[in-house]
Amino acid sequence: MISRPKNLLPFLICCWWAAAPTPAAGAIQVKTLEYGPHEDQVLDLYTAVPLPDEPMPTVVLAHGGLWQAGSRSELDTLCRNIVSQSDGAIACASIDYRLSDDLGGVCTGTGKDTYTDQARDFALAYTMLQNSAEIHRLDPGRMHVGGHSAGAHLAQTINLRWSEFAKPCNRPDGCPAARSAIGLEGIYDIPAWNDYDASRWDSHFACATRRAFGAPGPSPAACVDGELGERCWDAGSPIYLAENSVDLGIKPAGDVLLIHSPGDDWADIADASNFGDALETAFPEIDVVIDTGGTCAVGQHNIVLRETALADCVISFVNERVIPAPTQGLVTPGMNDAWFDPLTNGQGFFINVFPEIEQMFVGWFTYETERPPENQSAILGEPGHRWLTAQGPYDGDTAELTIYLTKGGRFDTGEPEAETDSSGYGTMTIEFAGCNEALVSYEIDSLGLFGEIPIVRIVQDNVDLCEALAGQ
Repeated sequence: MISRPKNLLPFLICCWWAAAPTPAAGAIQVKTLEYGPHEDQVLDLYTAVPLPDEPMPTVVLAHGGLWQAGSRSELDTLCRNIVSQSDGAIACASIDYRLSDDLGGVCTGTGKDTYTDQARDFALAYTMLQNSAEIHRLDPGRMHVGGHSAGAHLAQTINLRWSEFAKPCNRPDGCPAARSAIGLEGIYDIPAWNDYDASRWDSHFACATRRAFGAPGPSPAACVDGELGERCWDAGSPIYLAENSVDLGIKPAGDVLLIHSPGDDWADIADASNFGDALETAFPEIDVVIDTGGTCAVGQHNIVLRETALADCVISFVNERVIPAPTQGLVTPGMNDAWFDPLTNGQGFFINVFPEIEQMFVGWFTYETERPPENQSAILGEPGHRWLTAQGPYDGDTAELTIYLTKGGRFDTGEPEAETDSSGYGTMTIEFAGCNEALVSYEIDSLGLFGEIPIVRIVQDNVDLCEALAGQ
């Protein structure tokens, strides 16, 4: 159910009921789908008729409304334009989500951060579309989150806190994270928005802000984010998350597009530029595209949603986010074998690759760093024998492993129970130069041991399998 605003101005700022003109070319089908049990947990999915032969990338959008109002219908024109102007190659979804008043947001007291539940609704809708991707001919690996105004804030929040908000999926191959987050006329800095509201709107929207983020403090006491331990006004600001990404362990799921019309002063245009700069500084590995000059939009806050140039910019950005063709590295089960350095015969490595979990396990059989005294004996084996294990992920031609020491056990019995220090005993890197050539680098800081060991296979039986799996 859509909450009706108590006065006209907050409704106008973010909740324009956009008309839905007939698309310029091609028929468009709109399916209304439920993604949760609440009456506001619904979305409209826009696709071409007939569906294209190939699975479609999908833009999943959240409406504005200062977190307290709005409807998915506001994005009807934009979604139709995205589908029609892409010649039906891109799908668009517009979601409703539970509003702050319904989630217990209040204007007084410490309050609560209801926007986090809205972000969870957004993530739930996204995952539902991935779970049903085949039904609607969507590509689950090419999905994007986005939104307008407060919806842009939610999209950028999800992108930066993906591991927290992402929902479990029922796809056997998993649900890939969003390829990008698209912000249109967005709010990305809550304290700065509050200041802008005070100067531009005479704090007309202060209550709406507090319904979504609680009190800023100190009196009444500030709302505190339960996951990050930060003030809700900070944890809820994407720009703060970017600027403090190292301390907070923040990493974006995908690239970012930020569009803000120079003709829009309902929300501060500086938010997009400042947030974009913070993203580029914190995350140089992602693409951040910022348009505040009028290339993509020129109208007022809500009018831009009907501009065809806006849809064109979104389409171009989505089309540029191409999934790179997978390249098979050398590390495959074809590496499973016994390896050694011919110059140190009698010691070596058993390597096992587990592609399902993308992990490598290594057994390292070697000797003590110094020969034990001649009169020292062992009941089983030789006093100088030593063995270690290593395990960790691999990527391409390289495995980065943690070395482990297991101790305390006895031969062929479970008493006493052997113990392995989960913090590790050292580190090991294995770089494969070919199917019969690798370099092991190791460091055991506690003993001051480090070095490199060139290794080859003891026998060549698995070389053909390795070359076949690596596509050589």
